[in-house]
Amino acid sequence: MAKFLTSARAVDMLGRQQIAGIPTALSELFKNAYDAYATRVRADYFPTHDLLLLRDDGIGMSPHDFESRWLTIGTDSKARGSTAAPLARPPGAPPRTQMGEKGIGRLAVASIAPQLVLITKALTTTHRSRDRAAASAEPLLIALVQWTLFEIPGLTLDDVVVPVRLVAEPEEVSVELLTSLGDEVRTCLRELGNRVPDEYAQRIREELTAFSIDPRQLLSLAGPKYGGDNHGTAFLLSPLNEDLPAALRPGEGDDKQVSPFQRFLSGFNNTMLPDSPRPAMQPQFILHDAGTEEDLIDPEKFWSPEDFTRVDHVIQGSFDERGQFSGSVSVYQGDRQPYTESWTAGRGRKSRCGPFRLTIGYLQGSLSDSSVNAEDFTLMTDKLNRLGGIYVYRDDIRVLPYGNSDVDYLEIEQRRSLKASRAFFSYRRMFGAIEVSAETNPELQEKAGREGFRDNAAYRDFVDILKSLLGNVAADFFVAGGEKSEDWLQRRTSLKERASARRDDERRQIQQRQAFLDNLADALNRLESGEVRSELSRVVLDFDKDLRLPPRVRQRLRPSASLTAGSTCFAPRAFWSDLR
Repeated sequence: MAKFLTSARAVDMLGRQQIAGIPTALSELFKNAYDAYATRVRADYFPTHDLLLLRDDGIGMSPHDFESRWLTIGTDSKARGSTAAPLARPPGAPPRTQMGEKGIGRLAVASIAPQLVLITKALTTTHRSRDRAAASAEPLLIALVQWTLFEIPGLTLDDVVVPVRLVAEPEEVSVELLTSLGDEVRTCLRELGNRVPDEYAQRIREELTAFSIDPRQLLSLAGPKYGGDNHGTAFLLSPLNEDLPAALRPGEGDDKQVSPFQRFLSGFNNTMLPDSPRPAMQPQFILHDAGTEEDLIDPEKFWSPEDFTRVDHVIQGSFDERGQFSGSVSVYQGDRQPYTESWTAGRGRKSRCGPFRLTIGYLQGSLSDSSVNAEDFTLMTDKLNRLGGIYVYRDDIRVLPYGNSDVDYLEIEQRRSLKASRAFFSYRRMFGAIEVSAETNPELQEKAGREGFRDNAAYRDFVDILKSLLGNVAADFFVAGGEKSEDWLQRRTSLKERASARRDDERRQIQQRQAFLDNLADALNRLESGEVRSELSRVVLDFDKDLRLPPRVRQRLRPSASLTAGSTCFAPRAFWSDLR
């Protein structure tokens, strides 16, 4: 009987080679922490040490969990319909919809660094059973995963070793312990002999010496801890892929203030809508640079419900199972106008994607066309340049890459270039959220590499329904002759007249200011040229001749030698006092 053998390179192909990039890989690790019922997940990046530490306070893993779940490729423990025992939940924690279902997301770690020290501690028996009498301290499990081994042609999974140690407390996770784990990998290399090409062997030996910080020092940083009854999982990654610092550099053009990394990882939770639930877990990514710490994905910098009050137009509502939209459209910050629109392309059939919700805010392209005040217009334009886009959330967790400015999945800009007169919307001037769920939209399935939904019938219906709505809203509300365009036309005319009057006022002020500056310059030129002094001397002589003024008055009228320097000794009040 023949059997399949699994090449070690299969792990590399399913992980490092398949994942879209480092930001996507980090998002996958955040989702894994979410699935593990973490309330906190924190990444600490140390550029000077070429090291990344990621910690969560989730349920962690026992030695059995680590082997049967984490080291099992394509495990179905989180897949819908799985018969595997569900993950343990911390007492009082509500159930969470599992984000990872393919069992390969953790393999994306290999795209961040070629080796990983995994440190995990399971939820204690006390927490699992709620029986203090049954309490037993769970050990800390430390494992070294050398991902470069999985790149070597000709090796099978049985050839790759994953050294493991069990300790009681974080203080025992020492440099010496990591060295002993590395020694097992070195022994593995010697045993494999010529099956490992020299360039791979040399590279692995160099990578094993990469950790330059005592792990106990790292585990004592602010964030999740693993002593006592605490639990969770930590990833210590080094040396890092050179793509990480590149992803952290801001882009060029309008979005130069934000990096590709921040675009991908901002808005992990749906916090932009008024009825959004409080996030069950909040991720952080802390950059340690020159003695400072900065959270690069601070949720305070993302969209908030208040931002919808700082735009011109808002579309809000839901699509039913047949793709019909029921909601409202607010034009120029006016009252919400009820709006219903059928999905004509569906011809009355049920959509394959299922029902979902939509909220979009839109800001006009120029201040003269906007009802927003100048300060808010500038603020929102800057934010749109950094974070503009229509995000997609599945059970309030972001689906990548939707929302990124370069992912115009609704082809809004393409339609605008083809039909500029009727295509009102611009993708870079809008933001918002589309809300789907695993329960009501099961056929919207993410690709294994997490670069969006699979291009299946459900996704095509999903996109077509959204395109249809935006086209109909533009035609009805924002095109001359549209059924509901009267408010927009009147307000736009009023705004243009107001802007024109403002420009006229500004033009007059500029002209008046220029006239004043011209007169001032002329007066100064006359003063500096001596023309004023000559005229004043002539007046003094006339006064002296005609009035025979007393010497004291004559002295006051005599021009000062410093007059040409821009000053005069002539004091009108003193002059009239002397005359009296």
